[in-house]
Amino acid sequence: MFARRSSGLRSLALLFALLTPSAAFSAEWYAVTSDNFTLYSDASPDDTKALVEKFEIFRSSALSVLGLRDEPEKQRLLIMVYDTARDFGRISPRNAAGFYYDSIFGPRMLMRGTGGAEDEGVLFHEYVHFLMNQRSTFNYPRWYAEGLATVLETTQIEDSIMVGNPPLYAGRAIALGFRPTVHGVVTNTVDAQGGFYLTSWLMSHYVSLGNPARRKQTTDYLRRYDAGEDPVAAFEASYEISTTGMDAELAAYARRGKLNALKAPRQAYSGSLSSRALAEDEAMLLLADIAVEVDAYEAAHHYFEQAQLADADSPFRAKLMARRSIAYIHERKVAEGDELIGPLLAEGSDDSQVIGDIAHYAFDKFVEIKTGRAAGDAGAELERAVERGVRAVEADPANLEAQYYLGLSYEAAGRLQKAADALLGGYELSPSPRLNLALARVLIKGGQHELASYLLSHMLNVSHAEEWQNGVREIVADLEDTKLSKDYALLSPPWVARSADE
Repeated sequence: MFARRSSGLRSLALLFALLTPSAAFSAEWYAVTSDNFTLYSDASPDDTKALVEKFEIFRSSALSVLGLRDEPEKQRLLIMVYDTARDFGRISPRNAAGFYYDSIFGPRMLMRGTGGAEDEGVLFHEYVHFLMNQRSTFNYPRWYAEGLATVLETTQIEDSIMVGNPPLYAGRAIALGFRPTVHGVVTNTVDAQGGFYLTSWLMSHYVSLGNPARRKQTTDYLRRYDAGEDPVAAFEASYEISTTGMDAELAAYARRGKLNALKAPRQAYSGSLSSRALAEDEAMLLLADIAVEVDAYEAAHHYFEQAQLADADSPFRAKLMARRSIAYIHERKVAEGDELIGPLLAEGSDDSQVIGDIAHYAFDKFVEIKTGRAAGDAGAELERAVERGVRAVEADPANLEAQYYLGLSYEAAGRLQKAADALLGGYELSPSPRLNLALARVLIKGGQHELASYLLSHMLNVSHAEEWQNGVREIVADLEDTKLSKDYALLSPPWVARSADE
């Protein structure tokens, strides 16, 4: 047994020696953890701590405006702040100052730099969406979700807290004679050029901060909308005014010049706060992880190849290799992935992340074999995916990746109750579009149509794409009519190839 273990270690060392150059990594990364956030940055420790504290203060302010209870998050939101523009550019959409995404590894916010209000505003906006999706049971209308996020994105946190200042572009638009388009935003039939964001912001500002009576009516409207009433009928019944009448009311509100804002003294963050410097190999793992999550594989391999793992006892060696195998299987480079997975399987690991990555890899390889893109024993890969998935979840029930892929593996094996249990475990940790669709698919297969309909109806705002929304609405309508007479592209499992190009 000891001889095989020694051989496995030499194999790991040899493989990584072939993969890593000698160039040193110069940036120093820090991790700062508060009650509700984990923030990583290569900015100064003081700037990083200040930003975490600002996010905690913003969170409290946003929860108050949203009317949500201040309860601990099930998973700390991970925030990446790239002080080095080159590193941010490798993984970000073009011209983005920051962005948010829900991955199968957890919720993430990525930001360029620690400074400007514009950059902070992007993440404040996205964090409001996160709170609304994670903490509320309402299916919000798009205008309200986008409008309220815009109202809150301009929050100023200095010696005092100011909520409700207009965005920079709003004043000029109003001065030029901006006309609200309430019917268009309520029916979601106007785009940005048609005034969607301006009207959504102005109406959300008015009904949340500008008029106490309208705020009470908004609660009734949201309940009606969530219950599935016609959007216009629900709006006019709750607000006791036509959409045209609300146009005039909003126009008058905008002409007041200075809109209502909330001002409160800044309360110092009094929760837990810890900071530590990351080791070089841990920083490389972090940067590579994020690159893999956003499908930036060129960047991911750049970080993998920069990793300096001279110490054979580094605790991050297996994690780096396991995560690189995920990059390879996502790129459909099965031979390269197998070259890394083989020694990891032989070596064994008690680390939930490594075990979860092995389960993830096995499931993805099962898919490659089932769809004819790779050779191998699909049944053996699926069995390994289940076995390692169970081990990963037992080692760490908060391993969202393992919960998700265990659910998919059980589903592919026809074990629907087990699949539902695993996916529900992931849903409790952090609901995300991919996980929610998989859970809905399993519920439908198990005859739980009412639960599946509820879950899907709360996903309409996951994407603003009309095709997505229409697809979700079609499934929900069919569930309510108990038809389900065809296959739905949105609910197609990954091991079913729908075209030669997939």
